[in-house]
Parts: sequence; structure tokens; C-alpha cells
Amino acid sequence: MPIIGLREDQHLQPIVRRLAQVEEDFMNYTDHQRIERVWGAISAELTDLGVPLPTLEIGNFAGVTGQFRPGTWLLQVNASLANVKLMERANTNRKKEIFARLGDTMTHEARHCEQLWRCALLVITRKWLKDNIKPTTTQLQGIFEACPIALGTLQRALVSAPLSPASMDETAPWYDSIYGGGSGFRNINLWGRQLRPVVGGTRVGGGTEDIGGQFQLTEFARYEQGLAEEADAHATGRRVQELYLEGSGVPVQPLVGHVRPSGTH
Repeated sequence: MPIIGLREDQHLQPIVRRLAQVEEDFMNYTDHQRIERVWGAISAELTDLGVPLPTLEIGNFAGVTGQFRPGTWLLQVNASLANVKLMERANTNRKKEIFARLGDTMTHEARHCEQLWRCALLVITRKWLKDNIKPTTTQLQGIFEACPIALGTLQRALVSAPLSPASMDETAPWYDSIYGGGSGFRNINLWGRQLRPVVGGTRVGGGTEDIGGQFQLTEFARYEQGLAEEADAHATGRRVQELYLEGSGVPVQPLVGHVRPSGTH
């Protein structure tokens, strides 16, 4: 299976360099500015890949480290990931862990943005190759009803270049997981097997909730890794950590919990 786009090292290296710069001068920035500086590098890579930039929203989101919302083309990052008080108290290794987690989270969500963009292009490309015609915006909205994609993004996809064969091969499993046969499997397993963890006696649920510190130890975390788009996004974020922490002696941080683009986690 090809690895194309943001997950390639050539697109991750500029992000890693920016993380190192912000870490070195972390006291010169506010919490929001640290995230904005890292986002500047990530957004430049998305633009280079032809992906429409989502709106960045930094805030205090209960239980959520980061999430991408395709319906509004919005990428949310929790400001606590770059909190200066965490860094002031941290030794050198702990500071690296904090920035590694920040880079992982933001790049993971940016990869989701690229994934959904390419899912739209996949449908359009397949239709063009089959019938020599593109679908209408209304048809696309129907196809993506289970996990809506912003109207402006769909309109832009209709006038963009088609996917290459290699990009189609990489994108197809994501599409199947979110919109195709894999989507039914996911919903049955997610809800039927009650994989969401219990936090404080209550099973976590809802489109805006994450599972916080419980994530790494749950069956849901293991299940989520079996989803094509999640496995890919986690691998993208983890690769940022590997590149950033290389030679530091600091281990890559464990699986970082996020909210997946379907809004069901």
C-alpha cells in the first residue's frame, strides 16, 4: 500500500523543525501562539498538497485533545496541550514529551483533514473514470451524509485535479471505513459491544467527548487502531514523534487519544 501525502517524511520534517524551534523559544509565546506557530508549518504542508485549509480553533474542550470536524471544515486543538505552566515545571525530557504529544495531535488531525478531502476526490475521480462525468454537489452530499463534508470543500473538489492511481489505492480503505462497508461494522462494534470506556461510572459517549487518560488502556483504543483511517492518522502522528525525539533518548509517547472524523468517538 502506498504512503502518500502528509504522512511522507518530506512533509513531516518541516513540522518537526517547527516543533524544535517553538520548544527552544517556548517562553516567548503564549499558549495559543505556540499552537499557531506549529499550525503554520502544518498548514503550509497541507497547502502544498492541495488540501483546503480548515479553520483552526484553539480552546478548552473538555476531554478532547484535538479533533477534526469535516462538516464545518474545522480543526480544534486543546490549548492545554501547550500550557506554559506545564512547561515551566518540566525538565528537558518532560518538555520534549509535551511537544511530541502536541505535534502528534495536530498532525494526526491534519491527516484526517487530508483523508476526508481525498475521500471527496475519490468519489469524483471514480465517477469520471466510469462515466466521463462528475457527480453533482447534491449527489456528493448524499454520498457523504453519514459523515458530512463542508459544502465549500465539495465544491472545490469538483474543480480540482483527479486523484492519481496510487492516491486512489491509499484513499479507498479510508473511504470504505467511514462511508462504505466498514462503516456498518464500526457502528455495530462500537455500540453493540459497548467498547466505549467507563469514566467515573459513566460510559463515555457523544460527538464532542473524548476518553482522555483512559484511552490507552481500553478495548476501544485497540479497536480504533483497526480502522483504516485511524490507523493511518495514528501512524502519521507517531512518525512526527519519532522524527522529533530522534537521538534525544526520550521514548515515543504512547497512543494518543483523539476524536475521529466521523464524530462518533
